[in-house]
Amino acid sequence: MQDYINQFSPYQIIVPFLALIMIMKAVSRFRRSEQTWRELITWVLVWGAVGFFALFPEISDKFANFVGIKSGANAIITAALVILFYVVFKILVMTENLEGKITKLNRSMALYRFFKKEESHFDEKEVNHNQSHD
Repeated sequence: MQDYINQFSPYQIIVPFLALIMIMKAVSRFRRSEQTWRELITWVLVWGAVGFFALFPEISDKFANFVGIKSGANAIITAALVILFYVVFKILVMTENLEGKITKLNRSMALYRFFKKEESHFDEKEVNHNQSHD
């Protein structure tokens, strides 16, 4: 047993442990309805991958060789950058959509208020007009 534990570096023990803690936090936040199931799955996959590649770094080397990158660390960093750029793009698209919806809502509210004022203004004229004829 001692020989088996000595095979792992401190990195291979600490990082999976931290990944497990982050997965448990994500599950806890999901149970408290502080995040969606999609966010939960994303965090479980991200932290699961971090823990997995920390435990088995030779797999990242095999993946790197498969895609033509020299080392596993470079492959992981490259994949992380691609994923981050994709996430930033998705956030920008969502932000633009929200801005459009807010603009449309703001215009609708302004028109509603305008016509509500006009309607009440006409009602006042009608009341004043009827009172003057009595």
